[in-house]
Amino acid sequence: MMARELENGEVPDTSGNRSGFKSVLAAIAEQLGFLGSAALAVVLFSGFAYFTYTIYKSSNTTRTVWKK
Repeated sequence: MMARELENGEVPDTSGNRSGFKSVLAAIAEQLGFLGSAALAVVLFSGFAYFTYTIYKSSNTTRTVWKK
């Protein structure tokens, strides 16, 4: 909950493994706050789900069902 830590005035630990990724997330959380970060996550997840669904529906793969 990096955004909540930043809202409470705490400094998140961005050192260690994947520190660049943690720094980017901390910068986003600092700019957007908790609710903005949650809204961004919902938008990104919805976009990914829609993209996946449209690719699946436009697929030309035929499905063969075997009957006994």
